[in-house]
Amino acid sequence: MPSKKKRMSGMAKPKQQQKQELKRVNIHIDPELHKAFKTAAAAQGKKMTDLLLDFIESYIEKYLPSGLKKGHK
Repeated sequence: MPSKKKRMSGMAKPKQQQKQELKRVNIHIDPELHKAFKTAAAAQGKKMTDLLLDFIESYIEKYLPSGLKKGHK
């Protein structure tokens, strides 16, 4: 699993790391669920994006077939 340091965040990055290619994911979510998630994330001092990336990385580690994992990272 990539470390949190490899993720793009609001912190300044060295010039060579700023060119990391990223993909955008959009989802439709109930406004009340969004509000609750945002509130829960803020209560932990975390960003929603970081929590979602943690979930996606955990999901991949658990469910991606082992034959495909080597090309994942």
